[in-house]
Amino acid sequence: MKLPILPFVLTLALSASSAQAQTSDVRPQDPGGIRSEPAVPSAPSSTDHAQDVPAGLGDALRTIAQDFAAFPTARTLTWIGAGAGLAAIGATSDRALRGDLDGTRYPVFGAGASMGGGAAHAGLALGTFAAGKLSGSREVSALGYQLIRANVMTQAITHGLKYTTQRIRPDGTKLSFPSGHSATSFAAATVLQRRYGWKAGVPAYAVASYIAASRVNDRRHYASDVIFGAGLGIAVGLTVTRDHPRAGSFMPVVTRGGVSAVWTKTW
Repeated sequence: MKLPILPFVLTLALSASSAQAQTSDVRPQDPGGIRSEPAVPSAPSSTDHAQDVPAGLGDALRTIAQDFAAFPTARTLTWIGAGAGLAAIGATSDRALRGDLDGTRYPVFGAGASMGGGAAHAGLALGTFAAGKLSGSREVSALGYQLIRANVMTQAITHGLKYTTQRIRPDGTKLSFPSGHSATSFAAATVLQRRYGWKAGVPAYAVASYIAASRVNDRRHYASDVIFGAGLGIAVGLTVTRDHPRAGSFMPVVTRGGVSAVWTKTW
């Protein structure tokens, strides 16, 4: 049998790191040798936000609420729109692809369901946060916190869409659109890429793509489900890492002649 083409999204985002200027608290002296008042502390920088960890449950809930409020931006809506457009194109071949896969399972994709499941992502996020707290590493705790926020937002949006669309899965069960496995995996991959650049982003997006492909192989989703899920996940990842100083990203741009990508980076 001819190996079917699985039309899922693989996004490789390369980020460039930039040096951050260091400032000191200057306390000038007057001619009489009397020290003046200390300089007024500057407002927290994006670096401070990138290392944020919650002071308690109330603080965490406020941050998550802020994530939802910050979600609709030109950049995130562009990713969702691109995912929706590609999903619409992919939907035209959903039935044909399912027919090509009937009676066929590729064992190489067997681990995808477990790797991309809710338990795996919740364990990864909570475990990373706990490891940071136990080790005293603010960096690890901040990473875990962003993964938790990405997981909460992705689950909320995907389940809202699932119960709204009520699409039947290829295997005959309900709640097919969009793929929660794909959305959550791409959200986590985007968080890793935005914090640590392409060395973390390339393998993370490769794993997310493997998980997305496994959902099609297992007849749990159509190709259009995982394509839209990937776009949604990237949008969520961009939202929860919006204050990260090293973050840069590709933005898809639809033109009259096709689709192009624009790299954006703030120094």
